[in-house]
Amino acid sequence: MTRAGRSASVSGDQSQITINIGSGLVLPADAIVTFNVRESNVSPVAKTVNRDRFVRLRLSDNPQAEAGPWALGVGDVFRLKKVYRGTTDSFTPEEGVDVTQFFFIDHNQNEDYYGISYLYLRQRANITLNASDRLLVQFDHFTVSPGSEGLKGPGGSGTYPIDDTLPLASATTTINTVEIPEAFGQRGTYYDLRDHFDFRPSANNSVTPSTDPASAPINPIDQLPENRLSGSDKKFPAPDSEITASITYFEGRTDRVVIDDSNRFRIHAGTPGSIEPPRAPENTLTINVLNIPPYPSLPYQFSQNMIDYVDTNISNERFGTRRVNDFRVSTTQTDRDRILQQPRGFTMSDIGRLERRISNLEYYTSLTLTELVAQKRSLIGFDGLDRFKFGFFVDGFEDYTFADLAHPNYNAAIIDGYLSPKTKEIGLQMVLTDQTSAQIPFIEQSFISQTKATEPPEAPVPVEETRRTQVITTIIQNERNRSTAKNGTVFEEFFYTFSETAGPVEFYINSRDNRIGAEVAYSTQPNGPWTPFITSQAAQAITSIDVSTRRLSLNGGRRIEHLGVLERASTPNSPVFGNFLNDQFKLRWTHNPALGVYVRIRIYKGGRQGGLFPSGKGGTFGYKLIYPTDTDVNQTQLLPTTNFDLRFSGTALAGGGGSIFDTLTFNINLV
Repeated sequence: MTRAGRSASVSGDQSQITINIGSGLVLPADAIVTFNVRESNVSPVAKTVNRDRFVRLRLSDNPQAEAGPWALGVGDVFRLKKVYRGTTDSFTPEEGVDVTQFFFIDHNQNEDYYGISYLYLRQRANITLNASDRLLVQFDHFTVSPGSEGLKGPGGSGTYPIDDTLPLASATTTINTVEIPEAFGQRGTYYDLRDHFDFRPSANNSVTPSTDPASAPINPIDQLPENRLSGSDKKFPAPDSEITASITYFEGRTDRVVIDDSNRFRIHAGTPGSIEPPRAPENTLTINVLNIPPYPSLPYQFSQNMIDYVDTNISNERFGTRRVNDFRVSTTQTDRDRILQQPRGFTMSDIGRLERRISNLEYYTSLTLTELVAQKRSLIGFDGLDRFKFGFFVDGFEDYTFADLAHPNYNAAIIDGYLSPKTKEIGLQMVLTDQTSAQIPFIEQSFISQTKATEPPEAPVPVEETRRTQVITTIIQNERNRSTAKNGTVFEEFFYTFSETAGPVEFYINSRDNRIGAEVAYSTQPNGPWTPFITSQAAQAITSIDVSTRRLSLNGGRRIEHLGVLERASTPNSPVFGNFLNDQFKLRWTHNPALGVYVRIRIYKGGRQGGLFPSGKGGTFGYKLIYPTDTDVNQTQLLPTTNFDLRFSGTALAGGGGSIFDTLTFNINLV
């Protein structure tokens, strides 16, 4: 192979190539050689899960100072767990202040390579950093073995160690499928790495994060472009080349949820890959039609463990919530669809009205058709033309009112409302031979008689059984009035009855441009006395994950502001709930029935703040409460009865003289 004085030759065993560049080199030089190679039986590069790693940021001499963003020294970070704020280089998490809600991590992946991840301040974060501050960052990230470059497979191909059965606290060496990163290209193209073959190289780490906060590296940096990638071979697919692989994958389906005539709920699975639901079996009522995305899919209602997994605090140009929407069980049924599939119940009065309407409809339809046939009928006159029709004569053949019985051509009869051929009735005279009886002679004969009998088996007896079970109830409540007070003395209160067993409770409130506080109290009696349990002093900020998973549209649909950030005011320092919170917050707790099942929620209203317009929305709020309640489920069981084997014995008698035949025995088995 030659080209303008340059040549390349390959040894006979194809193990060495000699390249003549056509000129001499004064000094030794490095060369980058690109060539095509065919590989077979390629195994995906395995990623290692590194949980709970720490780095420190000393803002006084960090290149980004207090503004950020701050490099974390490693790439492929997939979860931000905690950010602590302190004043020394050695403060512990217990000594620091938890400020996680004000930060997020951009894993900094692009379409070409895995970059070094960065810590960012959230927009409108209610925190001011100083040069004397130190930040201790706790996160999870992936690593690959040194020199391992090449194919990173999708989903469960071997690249990601997946175990979807473990809670987050126990997943030390594995991940849940929802933790596989999502990435966005420079033009906004979305990439879900659970469904992609990934050939991108990874940037060299500038530090090794520590599992011990005391030895965490300080102020890691990003790599310079010339040092960003390692010197190991990089393997990219050649343009217009092909990849051959055996892939096992799951397809989505559409399921139908029904209730049968035995009051049992059933789920009929659809055909994988088809959007058409299965047909509803006979004697069932369709409750809903569910769209089941490809496995592993996400449930419609998230558990606390799933919420912990989904809320990663990771971004890449934007927060990745598309997977939550794409792989979540949902339904496309509208209220109209449910009405068509769940016909209304009719009372006897409704059925009577329908019967009368149908009868009238049939009558007038038949009359209209009869008139139409009569109108279209051709009646030729003596002049050969169709005769003009002045009207219609209708006889219902109820009696002979409209019949001309004296007409010589009348040869018909009306019997039971029908016109029939003419009939003739003949009366026969009865001659009595006995003045005391006018009956035709007859003889009574007994063919078989029953001399022994028993009661038939009783029908199964229905027995009703009542079972109390816990269900999750959702309530959306808005304000009842617009009164407010800056000193925290104006409130609205609402009362609920919770379950007699323990369960999770979630409370989300949106008071756009208003200051609010809350107190939750328990009692064993409907009217108190009340024992305070939790207040807005324990509140957390509502996140974008909450809005998506809990479908939060509150306070007249007003947008929930500064998601992920909790803004606490400095007043009124109430002994009940502390200080007001601005715009939104959430509370989560576990219901303890030992404190009572009666719950009172007070919403303290502190007046308007912020917003572009100073009036018109003051004193408003809307909250969503998800809590456990009890319901009684009635089940009917039929008690079976014992089968009987009955035996009958009787005599057969002949007529005409009453002679007796031999006794016959009949066996009758009743089951």
